[in-house]
Order: sequence, then C-alpha cells, then structure tokens
Amino acid sequence: MLRPLAALVLALALAPASAVAQPGDSGSLEGFVSEVYRTYELGKMPQDFSMRGGLPILSNRFRALVLKDRKQAGGEIGIISGDPICQCQDIVKFRVTSVRVGGDSQTALVDVGYRNGPDAGKLKLTLVYGDRGWLIDDITTADMPSYRTILKSELR
Repeated sequence: MLRPLAALVLALALAPASAVAQPGDSGSLEGFVSEVYRTYELGKMPQDFSMRGGLPILSNRFRALVLKDRKQAGGEIGIISGDPICQCQDIVKFRVTSVRVGGDSQTALVDVGYRNGPDAGKLKLTLVYGDRGWLIDDITTADMPSYRTILKSELR
C-alpha cells in the first residue's frame, strides 16, 4: 500500500502539467507543498529558495525580510545561512518522508518530515492564502522557532 505522500507525489507526477498546483496559484494546499519540494526530490537545489518558476513562494512580509537579510549581508552569508525549506546547503538523495496538514482556508500549518542522505529532520511551514494562492509565511524548526521572528529581531 502506498503511503499518502507517495500516492500524492505519484498522482501529481502523472497528472497533466496544467492540473498540477503551481506555487502562487489557487491550487490545493497539498499540491503547493508538493511543488515546493519537487525540485529537491529531483536532486536539484533551487537558485533562490524563495522562488519557483519565477514566482515568489514566500508571503510579502517573509520575502521582504529575506531580501533585506541578503542585502545587508552584501554577498556574504547572512542570518539565513542555508536553504530553510530543506534545512540544507547541499542535496543528497533528498526526499520528503511525511506531510501533515492542518488549518483552514486562509492559514495552514504543515509539518514536513524529510531525509537528506543519512540526515533526517522535521520542520513546520506556516502558510497563508491570498491573491497569489498559498505562500510560505514562516518556517519553524527545533533550532529556529521562527525564521520571521529571528529576522525581524536581528536585522537593522
């Protein structure tokens, strides 16, 4: 029997491209999360973790903080030192191992379990729904209770 995430990924892979929820569109929450992680599972690091297919996948307020962090770092490593969506700097057979979704039609909390090579971890995505569809509004891990909060407190 297929696990729910494996079945979701298989269904999305076999679906016509137009039926797959793209980041920033009004597709399903599960489709958005699947699309966010598709690049990693294909063994590729996105050039910019905050974008997919030329569209932002972060809410305006989270993206503004990320861009400010990059600007203040001036090409060096900023407060965000790696890719917070995969909790990595490199991909080694990355795969999502579990997804648990809760929330309503405007906000959602998504618990994501993952493996990257021998390392396993969990994170929580806080998503908001707006004019551009589902977007990531914050990321929480055991080591970082809120990326948005730490950026707000550390940036000048």
